[in-house]
Amino acid sequence: MRQAGFRVLISCVACLAFLSSAIAQDAGTTAPLSAAANQTQNSPTFHAESRIVVVDVVVTKHREPVTGLTQSDFQVLEDGKRQQIQFFESHIPSSSTPRELALPENQYSNISDETPSSINIVLFDLLNTPFVDQPYAREQMVQFLKTLPPGRQVALFELGSTLRMLAGFRATSDELLAAARKVVPHRSALLDTQDSREEAQDQLGLAREGSMNQEFFDHMSDFLAETTAARDQDRAKITLQALQDISHAVSGFRGRKNVIWLSEEFPVYFGPQMNASDPSASARNYFEVMHDTAGLLSSAQISIYPIDVRGLISGLTTASSGGGDRGNTRIRPIEDLHLEMDNLARETGGRAYYDTNDLKLAMQRSIENGSHYYTIAYVPQRQNWDSRYHHIKIQLARSGLDTEYRKGYFANKQTDRPTDQARADLISALQPATPQSTMLALKAKVSLPDSDHPKVRIDCVVDGSALAFTPIDGNRETAHLQFETVAWSPDLKVKANASHIVELSLPQEKYQQVMHNGLAAHQELQLAPGIYNIRVGVLDDGNKKIGTLDIPLRVSEVKKTS
Repeated sequence: MRQAGFRVLISCVACLAFLSSAIAQDAGTTAPLSAAANQTQNSPTFHAESRIVVVDVVVTKHREPVTGLTQSDFQVLEDGKRQQIQFFESHIPSSSTPRELALPENQYSNISDETPSSINIVLFDLLNTPFVDQPYAREQMVQFLKTLPPGRQVALFELGSTLRMLAGFRATSDELLAAARKVVPHRSALLDTQDSREEAQDQLGLAREGSMNQEFFDHMSDFLAETTAARDQDRAKITLQALQDISHAVSGFRGRKNVIWLSEEFPVYFGPQMNASDPSASARNYFEVMHDTAGLLSSAQISIYPIDVRGLISGLTTASSGGGDRGNTRIRPIEDLHLEMDNLARETGGRAYYDTNDLKLAMQRSIENGSHYYTIAYVPQRQNWDSRYHHIKIQLARSGLDTEYRKGYFANKQTDRPTDQARADLISALQPATPQSTMLALKAKVSLPDSDHPKVRIDCVVDGSALAFTPIDGNRETAHLQFETVAWSPDLKVKANASHIVELSLPQEKYQQVMHNGLAAHQELQLAPGIYNIRVGVLDDGNKKIGTLDIPLRVSEVKKTS
């Protein structure tokens, strides 16, 4: 059932104080910058018009974090040319628990009033990990969560056929542990293990020794190779989508995000050699997804810490569907896979861990090092944004120190994704198992039905500073937004929904009000008594950013007045 139910309100009431200390980054590797950055106690606020590159740098000595460095200790090079540092900040984790957003009753937000300088995500990967190695990894994860230092914000995600958030950033230690213990190991339908591939090769060998003619054997070999390659690519696409969903979920939070990725295979790559060598449409699409994901990760300040859950191994080889003679599986030494892990970590500013049974220690080191870091921002000397990969090098004045930071970025042009694709992304973001998207910060107030108002009323406010307005006629600002809201029942059925397209053309006075107070909208849903989860979603067609907000709701029977 589709209901119309939105009215756009330009409110003069100060109902929103969104992200005043955030770096408002666009969907690439950059953030807007004004001639003078408004530096707050925590981090800068940037306004129009240049583009800035933000790099988080972890400095260690003997694997221990090094603190106390100043801006003069750092020098930044892009493509070999020295860059002027526009912003510098040192981050040290606090031992206190961040305070919750103080909201009145029946009011909700998809952001926190105060967040630490870094947040952490444990990604438990069932899609790319054989069943036999999952139980030990889960136990090590539980042990790690038991020793979590005070003040660290950790969310727990599970990757299977889709990404699921098991515990959010506001979860208590007990809630995190309970969620981790509920992870159920299962076999991935898309993962071909080394044993299964070797068995397939043995079967082919036996068939070849029998009466099978060469032509039939060649067709069977090609079919098996293509099937394996298709499953590998499907796993990679699901993995990339999961990383995009994580980027959307955390992009509204300021500071560094450390993704601690527990897996056995890491089928993605974001470095300078990423290219679409295959001319097929499928390969081009796959390349575009990788390219977009790389931009989202760097834009959201996400660093990946891949951890090989196999533990201590030696001399192991692994099977791959790529290359080699017809019908043969290419065998690679495990060192090649570890090199890929190192590449993944290097391109995102993290560190890879392998050849260790102490997965708990690897997780502890990841969260500790990723919580002590320095943020550097600079405006590249070049003016063109050519979508090419540009190398970053950080040099320190002091010797004997190690650094971790992303080694480059794609200078993405500010071109939009197709509108149809963006709206499909919004529908996907409204699904109940999908993490909230904080690309657009939202607040909402809910009014329950009463004798005068039989419907549920939701007043939502969107952060105005994150919206893409376009100036016209010299004195007006335009924007185009889409609102979608769905009421989900506990058995995940849609009980009501509302949709509305918002087209704004604002004089400067009203535009400034939106920038300061936010854009408010009103919606109403007809709901029978019961328990629901309301998900509000907003898409800005100008920049394709999405914000979603969950509202747990219990609707009671309205007593009729006599």
